[in-house]
Amino acid sequence: MSLLWSRSSRGIRWSVATAQRAREIALAGSDMLMRARVAGRSPDVIRNVGACCVRLELLGTKLQPGGWTVGLRAPQARNDGFVAAIGGAPGDHRRGILDALVMARHCEGGDQVTFLGEDALERWLPLGAVVEISPIWQETDFFDLHRQFRAIDTDGSGEIDAAEVGQLLRRVLGEEPSEEQVAEARLSARLHELSERAAERLRVLHAGEPWKGALTAAEGSFAALVGGTGLEDGCGEASEGAAGRGGDG
Repeated sequence: MSLLWSRSSRGIRWSVATAQRAREIALAGSDMLMRARVAGRSPDVIRNVGACCVRLELLGTKLQPGGWTVGLRAPQARNDGFVAAIGGAPGDHRRGILDALVMARHCEGGDQVTFLGEDALERWLPLGAVVEISPIWQETDFFDLHRQFRAIDTDGSGEIDAAEVGQLLRRVLGEEPSEEQVAEARLSARLHELSERAAERLRVLHAGEPWKGALTAAEGSFAALVGGTGLEDGCGEASEGAAGRGGDG
């Protein structure tokens, strides 16, 4: 079952231009930076859906719970060296944590990026490193899955609960799904939803002042995207087993 959903998560992609927009928007908000310490790597629930993230522990001000698009600036980066990331900030006992998928891995044979893998994250942001965060956009409907699972919203609430996801999985699997399988399915859908909405929002934001939709670097240039970020050493280059086909953003 994990394989079914991990294929979907590995398909999370943006165009390089979308990631470039995020970098420029993050830089514009760099007078309101937050700081965080690298506290860990991908929790099991993220790994089980085929994704990779860096776990950040906010120092001081906390992010509001929900899905987030942010810019991350590593200690070794230039002042303008922000890298786009998407992820979730929980609102329970884990408040102050951000699990961030860093959208800076070049996909083979195209002008798209996906999230960095574990090895690249390890080299770029070692445990204990302090990073700067430029919040770009909060997805307050991070837990609203109606666009992904409209067909199984049996009670018409516009939100998909565990029971409705369970119905879908029973049809796919032909047997009763476990609680873990239901949780994985919901998380995979959330990540896709966040990725798509974030890309759409970045286009809208970048169409305004001062950019008016024009990038300062060559559009679609991966070298320009990672220049000055600390990823120029190949951490973000495509490798064997890169993310599968999926949405562009």
